[in-house]
Amino acid sequence: MLQEIERETVPLFDRICVPSQRLAELLPAGGRVEFIPQGIDPTIFDAAERSPYAAGSRNAVAVGDMLFDRNAVRSLARAAPGVTFHLFGIDWQGEAPSNIRIHGERSFEAIAPYIRHADLGLAPYRVTGDEIYLAESSLKLLQYSYCLLPVVMPDALPVARGNEVKYRLMGENSWRGIVERALALRRCKTLRSGILTWDEVSRRTLAAAFA
Repeated sequence: MLQEIERETVPLFDRICVPSQRLAELLPAGGRVEFIPQGIDPTIFDAAERSPYAAGSRNAVAVGDMLFDRNAVRSLARAAPGVTFHLFGIDWQGEAPSNIRIHGERSFEAIAPYIRHADLGLAPYRVTGDEIYLAESSLKLLQYSYCLLPVVMPDALPVARGNEVKYRLMGENSWRGIVERALALRRCKTLRSGILTWDEVSRRTLAAAFA
């Protein structure tokens, strides 16, 4: 029913803005579709100068519960007991290794220092082919990259910004080796290239609407 409504209404819009090129391709033909990426608020990260982590510690961070792969994170934590895994907004079910910290729901301002000062970010999406568009619209991937973090993610995500360390979504993995590669990855400010602010997203959206 929703797909039928889309087919009927898509041609009626002056402009349809979507945060993913792949999502645009899934819409019915006949619409004026504009791809405009998601943005971030860099001022929040820039202001988060004080690290919440103990000096000399190694820390990984994950934010958000959507398609969250608990088994992958559990395997990563078990393979890297010297790294503490901080999980925000995630309803963990079952046993958790002792180096996993469940922080629950917190404000974005409270989470920002944990992202900025982490050693690596986690994007453990359990995706199928229909959900690949999430890689283009994922806010956490943009936030991790702005903070120059290596990102551990499944090989199903077609992302190539330069800070990815990928594991097999299907099959065996050397989880310890994945963590070690992520921790050793060189940070480079070119990772921020192309990341928009929300002001820039707004301007692009208005420009598309009035084009």
